[in-house]
Amino acid sequence: MYLSTRTRYSVRALLYLARKGKNTPVSVSEIAREEGIPRDYLERLLNRLKKEGLLGSFRGRKGGYYLLHAPQEITLEKILRATGEDFPFVDCLNDRRGCPRKNYCPAFNLWKTLQEKFHKWLKELTLQDFLVFPEGGREISHNYIFHI
Repeated sequence: MYLSTRTRYSVRALLYLARKGKNTPVSVSEIAREEGIPRDYLERLLNRLKKEGLLGSFRGRKGGYYLLHAPQEITLEKILRATGEDFPFVDCLNDRRGCPRKNYCPAFNLWKTLQEKFHKWLKELTLQDFLVFPEGGREISHNYIFHI
């Protein structure tokens, strides 16, 4: 599965907001500057996440976007769905297209099981899981973690 730029940028923006706190509005300009995301593109992404119920916003001088839910309530599965990612690993698992071989293909059950386990995992992982620094990780000014 390849994650689109739209999804990668959305995750980065959501993690940035999560570090700021659930009800703390942050300007689009600040997020764009700190995360290196083009401002206009980020604005569209944040609006989409707002429409999907992950973000709220305030207008005005002290306005910005904020998380509507605590980081431990926002799963990667919710984020991927909100950004419009297509989940099937292979075309034969896509309900829209299907596969004429699925009734006798020896690999079909393998792909189906792999996808089911992956979806379960996405429903378990939350933004909070990525706010905790792993052992040996070191926080730097940009909040990325490097293992040395």
